[in-house]
Amino acid sequence: MTSITHEINNTRDAVKKDIQEIVDETSSVLYSYKNKKELYKTITFTYNKEILTTLQHFLKRHPERGAIYFAQPNGRFFELLRLPNKEWKNIIVINKIKQTLLLDKNLHILKTVRKNTAFDVRKRSWYIQALQTDKLISSKPYHLANSNKLGITLSLSLKKKAYVLGVDTHLEAINTFLHKLQNDDATNIFLYSNKGRIFADSMRQHDKKVFSKYLTMQENKIFIFQKREKKYFGVYTQLFSDTKLGLAVDAKKVLAPYRHILFNSLLIALLLLIIALVFVFFSTNFITKTIKKLIAENEKIKNRKFENVTAVQTNIKEFQELSRSQVEMSQSIHNYQKQLQSLLDAIVQLIAKAIDAKSPYTAGHCERVPVLAQMLLETLNKEDKLFKDFHFDDEDEKKAFKLGAWLHDCGKVTTPEYVIDKSVKLETIYNRIHEIRMRFEVLYRDAYISYLEALAKGEAEEESKNRLKRRQQQLHDDFAFIATSNVGSEFMDESKQRRIKTIAQEEWTRYFDNTLGLGESETQRYYEEKRVLPTQEKLLDDKAYHIIQRENFNFEEYKHYRFKEDVPKQLYNYGEIYNLCIEKGTLTTEERYKINEHIIMTIKMLEAIPFPDKLHNVAKYAGTHHEKLDGSGYPRKLTKERLSIPERVMAIADIFEALCASDRPYKKAKTLSQALQIMHYMVKDGHIDGEIFSVFVSSGTYLKYAKQFLQEDQIDAVNTKKILGES
Repeated sequence: MTSITHEINNTRDAVKKDIQEIVDETSSVLYSYKNKKELYKTITFTYNKEILTTLQHFLKRHPERGAIYFAQPNGRFFELLRLPNKEWKNIIVINKIKQTLLLDKNLHILKTVRKNTAFDVRKRSWYIQALQTDKLISSKPYHLANSNKLGITLSLSLKKKAYVLGVDTHLEAINTFLHKLQNDDATNIFLYSNKGRIFADSMRQHDKKVFSKYLTMQENKIFIFQKREKKYFGVYTQLFSDTKLGLAVDAKKVLAPYRHILFNSLLIALLLLIIALVFVFFSTNFITKTIKKLIAENEKIKNRKFENVTAVQTNIKEFQELSRSQVEMSQSIHNYQKQLQSLLDAIVQLIAKAIDAKSPYTAGHCERVPVLAQMLLETLNKEDKLFKDFHFDDEDEKKAFKLGAWLHDCGKVTTPEYVIDKSVKLETIYNRIHEIRMRFEVLYRDAYISYLEALAKGEAEEESKNRLKRRQQQLHDDFAFIATSNVGSEFMDESKQRRIKTIAQEEWTRYFDNTLGLGESETQRYYEEKRVLPTQEKLLDDKAYHIIQRENFNFEEYKHYRFKEDVPKQLYNYGEIYNLCIEKGTLTTEERYKINEHIIMTIKMLEAIPFPDKLHNVAKYAGTHHEKLDGSGYPRKLTKERLSIPERVMAIADIFEALCASDRPYKKAKTLSQALQIMHYMVKDGHIDGEIFSVFVSSGTYLKYAKQFLQEDQIDAVNTKKILGES
């Protein structure tokens, strides 16, 4: 076998020598062009037959040369390359514009194409390396871009590095050379890339895919593979950084001298093996039972039944020590697992409490939802009618569900408090109604000043005073309407929105520069606000600096997670008219998305955690509680068929807790009857599971939870038959 390794090393040296001869031959020709004055002209788009003829003559005299080109430090590039159909192509690149001339064999123009290009010759390795030395630069063999054939690039700096000349040289002659190196028909020599592509070989017929299977084999290590009906011994060596040289020899040829010896050796080995097997059978029968017992105990450890692991009684000292070690190991693993579980539970609860503490509007929510969700899930597990086929007894799945419930709102850590807590329409970090009220104060005083000026001009006092009262009353009425609209307790129909827009057209005079005293990010938003002072401002306005752009949003990642919630173009829109005209509630489309985004962040955060296999459903249980059975939920718009029973339970628990929560200062807590009536309508609308809701009500689970967490005045009488549609 060592002869194969020896042969591959000799072949490698011969191939390298042949390639070097090709390089030397091309080098001598390339140096002859170093002083050709006709090359040293500024490259332009002008058709230059003189240069083209010189370059064509060089390529014709050397058929293995595929292309010749030169470049200037300003990035201009000139190339002539040979085409397979005896035609020629002239490529010129100037200032990111590429001109391609298709030429006949006499260099007459057949076609001209000009287009933009990103090609920059100054970034090419052959150009960069040539400028670093006065010597000839030769690349390793690679597949040339123009012809996709194996070749090398030689480059040389000219005229004190004012030009770089390059030549692409094909190495097709390597095939012929490999045939000469081939000793007989039983030996195959081939060159291939690291990716398994064969570009030179001594074989007349071969299956190129065979060799790519062995690219990961150790260099100079002999391996066996089968090609068609023959078996081969193969070996390869690295020729260049991206090129390997392989040698495959017919196995019959290699093994022929050793067949007789091998046969006798195998026969003797077989007899010895039979004797050994008989001895082993009788000698191991004594200890087999003990080994099986040890395996059984090991299976208990594998299945995490640590408390059931016991010592195996045996007279063999080593096995006795192994058994004792098994018991100690199982106890240690069990204790460590309990510590890790306690740590995980503590961290999860800490996160949930931190989320609740972030806003008084969600206080206690993350603690109560897990309790209610597990109550309802246990009820379904015992129900023997609607859910007789539902079984949720696996302890690992129960643990995953519990963790999912605790972490179902963990994405809220990314939601700004001023969005969660937004109680009026103009509120951001503060309530901007104060800014608008101050503008009304300015207009109110302007009206009084106008009144005094009219008196000074001799206008009748009674008429001026009446006009002042009307103006001031109008300002009081308009501000009261805006303030009421800001609260968001009433639906803003079109007539109310029109009045907002009419009031907005009122103007006031600003004397101070509103671009002073701003932070860096705010300054960038106010860049259009510089104007000559004093200036007239609208009483209410939607300005450019009210828009906060959404930046660095990865839509590809969004699609990867299969999120289907519509993403608003802007991150926020603080426009005053835009916010005051919100039809219902206090949130804009952008703010509503930001709040809904908490479930998106919950999914992304939890899916990024490498939970063990037994807890792989944590993200799924936590991330679907805002989905609706009719597909109108978010963020993935899942339908009933794609939501498991535990996921539907989580949604019901989240809704019921939110309706009955008494620690949210922006709303009054619902009574039991009110909350269940709302959920009854949600069942009719196809939003939550009617069968689970039916068990939730009929089993009294809602009342069990209410007695533990609701205030006394919330626990009123509930007509369960009406809620369930039975009367």
